[in-house]
Amino acid sequence: MQGFGTLTGFGKDTHNPGLDGFKAVPTYDLRKAKYDSAYISFTSKEMYDHNFKPLEQLAPFEKDYVNRFDPDGGWPFLIINGQYAGLGPGFSPGVIQGQNFDTLLQQLTSGAQTPGTDAIRKEADVITRYICASTGGAPAIACKP
Repeated sequence: MQGFGTLTGFGKDTHNPGLDGFKAVPTYDLRKAKYDSAYISFTSKEMYDHNFKPLEQLAPFEKDYVNRFDPDGGWPFLIINGQYAGLGPGFSPGVIQGQNFDTLLQQLTSGAQTPGTDAIRKEADVITRYICASTGGAPAIACKP
């Protein structure tokens, strides 16, 4: 979420090949990530490891959100300021399956237009609009019309 703060401490990961019928899909490992922002707070939980063994526990208020909006335990699950809930990746993982994490990141940061980068940017725009609505349009640099 460009303009809201700074994400640090993230790692690289890949979803298990074959999960939901997709090849390996590059993704972030956010378990140790920190997001410094005057506008939003960020929490990430990974419920299971790659062998489907329990990894992290939800806090009681997080369990309440999951029970209310995602009782079947879909992934990913996103809550924005208690006002908006998102379930699912927002685009088909098929557009980035089999890609290398670093290559995809380089494409995103360089502004390359591919089906994968376009899908990621569109989903980021949707999330940005929800965050802006929940912060009353702050900061203006991130929430410009």
